[in-house]
Amino acid sequence: MKTFEISAIRGRLGKLSKTVGRVQHACKSSHTQKRDRVLSQKANLTASKGDMRMVIENALKRKLMDVLFVMAVLSLLFIGAASGKIWYVGDSGGADFTNIQDAINAANESDTIFVYNGSYYECISISKSLILVGENGNSNILGLGRSKCAYITANNVTIDGFTIRNGDYGVYIENNACDIINNTITLNHDSGIWIGSSNNNPIINNNIVENDGDGKVTLFDALTILQMAAIPPVSYSNQYDLSDSEEYLTKADMTNPIIDDFEDTDVGDWSLFATQNASINRSLSNNSKSGSYSMRIGYNISGYETNWCGVYRQMDTWVNYDNVSLWVCGDNSGNTLEIKLEEAYGEEWWRYTSIIDWGGWKKLVIPLSSFVAGGAAEGIYDKSKINRFTLVVSGNSPLGSTIYVDDIKLELSDMPVSDDDFLEMVEHATFNYFWSEVNQTNGLIRDRSTLDSPCSIASVGFGLSAICIAESRGWVNSTDASDRILTTLETFNNLYNKEGFYYHWINMSTGEREWDCEVSSIDTALLMTGVLHAGEHFKENESIKSLSNELYERVNWTWMLNGTDTIAMKWTPEEGLSPDYWRGYNEAMIMYLLAIGSPTHPVPDPKRSWDAWASTYGKDCGRMVDDFEDNNVSAWVTFVDSGSGASIDISRSNNSKIGDYSMKIGYNTGDGAGGERCGAYLQKSTWANYDSVNLWIYGDNSSNTLRIKIEEDYGNEYWIYELPLNWMGWNELDIPVSSFRVWELTMQDGVLDKTKVNRFTVAILGTNVSTSGSAIYMDDFKLPCSASDGCDGENFIYCYTGSLFTYQYSHCWIDFRCKHDGYTNYWQNSINAVRENRLFCIDNSNVYATYGENCWGLTACDGPGGYTGYGGCPCYWHDGTIPPTGAGGSVALAPDIAIPALRYMYETYGGKIWGEYGFKDAFNLDTNVSLSGCQTWRTDEYIGIDEGAIMLMIENYRSGIVWREFMQNPYVRYAMDETGFVPTIRGDLNCDCTLTPADAAIALEIATGSSSFDDAADVSGDGKVTSLDALIILQATAG
Repeated sequence: MKTFEISAIRGRLGKLSKTVGRVQHACKSSHTQKRDRVLSQKANLTASKGDMRMVIENALKRKLMDVLFVMAVLSLLFIGAASGKIWYVGDSGGADFTNIQDAINAANESDTIFVYNGSYYECISISKSLILVGENGNSNILGLGRSKCAYITANNVTIDGFTIRNGDYGVYIENNACDIINNTITLNHDSGIWIGSSNNNPIINNNIVENDGDGKVTLFDALTILQMAAIPPVSYSNQYDLSDSEEYLTKADMTNPIIDDFEDTDVGDWSLFATQNASINRSLSNNSKSGSYSMRIGYNISGYETNWCGVYRQMDTWVNYDNVSLWVCGDNSGNTLEIKLEEAYGEEWWRYTSIIDWGGWKKLVIPLSSFVAGGAAEGIYDKSKINRFTLVVSGNSPLGSTIYVDDIKLELSDMPVSDDDFLEMVEHATFNYFWSEVNQTNGLIRDRSTLDSPCSIASVGFGLSAICIAESRGWVNSTDASDRILTTLETFNNLYNKEGFYYHWINMSTGEREWDCEVSSIDTALLMTGVLHAGEHFKENESIKSLSNELYERVNWTWMLNGTDTIAMKWTPEEGLSPDYWRGYNEAMIMYLLAIGSPTHPVPDPKRSWDAWASTYGKDCGRMVDDFEDNNVSAWVTFVDSGSGASIDISRSNNSKIGDYSMKIGYNTGDGAGGERCGAYLQKSTWANYDSVNLWIYGDNSSNTLRIKIEEDYGNEYWIYELPLNWMGWNELDIPVSSFRVWELTMQDGVLDKTKVNRFTVAILGTNVSTSGSAIYMDDFKLPCSASDGCDGENFIYCYTGSLFTYQYSHCWIDFRCKHDGYTNYWQNSINAVRENRLFCIDNSNVYATYGENCWGLTACDGPGGYTGYGGCPCYWHDGTIPPTGAGGSVALAPDIAIPALRYMYETYGGKIWGEYGFKDAFNLDTNVSLSGCQTWRTDEYIGIDEGAIMLMIENYRSGIVWREFMQNPYVRYAMDETGFVPTIRGDLNCDCTLTPADAAIALEIATGSSSFDDAADVSGDGKVTSLDALIILQATAG
């Protein structure tokens, strides 16, 4: 057995031993025998008297055992080994199972299941007598927001040392003699523990907090032992009660910087504690400094120099802060006032002390830097874990001493910080991930910030570019940076590869395949972008430059085509090349450019491969239903009333109101009877929170009726608007959504749900007069935003997942500004996607507490249920989870909305989402929105690719160095030419989308040889760049 496993069980034993005597006298004989079996099995796992001596020493140090308990535990050493088997659960190698339920299913009666630290997203059901032991309280059973996290239907079950949360019930017991010991049970939607029609179930030494519904523990016809282990001679009141817990905090509660201002006239949420010979009381008082009320604290520690007493309040704030402030009305007693911020409900704390040498009101403003670590604190103040605020008075005061406190707040420094200083802080902190989460001997970078994480080759690609940035900014010196990069390149030069492609995840030490993963084409491409960038940044270093080219040139893109025009997603030794290929818009754009630019194994026909991929783009996201400027009406589907003799024909037309084209609708109403005779519809998913439907119609003055329909779920429920076609020529229709009415024949719930709208229809209704040879025209059919949102129906080519990373990753290295191919301007396309993603979050902020105008960015990240591909249009997969990488990776694209979003998240939520590597991966203020309030979730982990997008896109915004260096690579430039990319404005050499004297200066530098050749500077078209081109550009700027 591993040392840490023994230590974990030894720790459980030390805590369990304290309660043996208390439990035995209250339980029946069968339960007593079972308790002996549990302790016997755990004692056997400690293996030796030497181990037991450590248990005793630790117990004495913690003052948790007296001599009688020590003797009782020593006697357990000599009980024979229990008969059950030990099963191990963990998500790394060496364990028997990766989830707890599988171990339960395999175990026999009386077996023990040891669960390593980790998060297990499952609900477990226990129908046999078992012992479940968590490693050290960090084995998390996360109930996925439903049902019972731990459902017990057997007798004699022990659950010891877990964190159990996110279920309807934490622990649900329907049998006898079950021990629930040393657990944290929190954030469950109903009771923390529910016990029904059963007896002798000890609930001992648990931390049961912040559960909703019936409270912490619900007893239904049950006899149960409830006990909190307190350390004599200190007594705690209100630390464990069975009253109904409060409702979930609202977003306003969580983001309120006030710990307590006492204006709710309630001090009952402050708990009291005191040493044995001290006393304390608290009450509401109108002796206030701010508002109408304060809290009076009366205390007596006279004659007992070492005595103390105090009050505390639980807190779970998502506020960022630099200072703690409070008003104290002192008693000039000379006693010591200690202010404590506690992690893990008192296991670690941070304290500030002040002598009460004043009378009357005094404001204390205490910087966090003035708090000193205590308890088990390791010297790192983690705001995300602070959950208790405590005031302690100690000394030798006169009898009947009293102080008052008021307006206890958490404050953020009001020192102004520029956007660039803020971005510098974020970027530098993010870089530390790539510099620290690495095996320095081989340069491999972890996929995520957990010790057991393998290397992600995509993280390495981002990391190589991150090191180049850091060297340019002076965060690391050139020698260290180049050495680290060369080490990494040498490692990959010697690693196993398949035709130059690498496994997605590899072992941090050996570089071997992990998790039976695939050889990944896209992850190899992201690795190669970093490799090529490093070669450009350190091009004077011949070793780096040559290895960079060698690794890239080794990749056999032709092989990955597998005889097709598009690139396969993966290869495995078990199944060979995947039948799935990269098609449609997604993050693979940069992969295709690398494949086309390869000097050794390129795709055979670059343009054909590019077109094969790009021709499958989805083009219907955004608020423009159709502007018809793609010169194509084939997406519209026509229909007729088959028995009426009606007919319809649609075609493009240059009879347009806006732009070059419209759609002509030629129709014949047939017999002329009433009702829909004919029409056309377009499938289009849209979530937009639009106020109106806007389109231009060229009328035929026919007296027929035009019906416009908004359809949910492809026609399950129609919303219609009708008007007579009684005009000739163009007429703008701006129809308020409130003017649409549900069509009774399709009535479902009678409520228009814009998130379900996916079809738009225009139809012609007859008026009992046959009409033939008529035609109307339609143009610029859109769903405009409200004026404050500032958009007017922009469309964009979309990735089917809607995840923002698909619009960001290629932009991390490729400078697409002011360039376009035959399909779109990808720079503007990604900007539109980012803005739509934000607007979707704004539109849904009334449902999801996390979302808002400065809290948006749906993309793939960790979530309450694990890693999830969140996204906006067209899939709209979301649950309130926001990863800062969504906005962070958009800084270069839309700085006007992305930088305020990052600042808001940092300034509002602080340490909850910020740590040693900058922004943590994701958070969610309300993981179960069916509840009336908020149930928070957040991760403390960082993910390499998410960190990389933040860092590279911030740097591109600040200096453009990644774009500038990467675009110097001749293979990349060749690929851009082969796929048909041309400048939006020829001569726009600094890519600011306009001609300025700066462009003329760049052209002159190229002409004189001081800058590398750029054919975009050849505005004269003579195949070279000369001073004449510079002059032409300069003349153009002058008009």
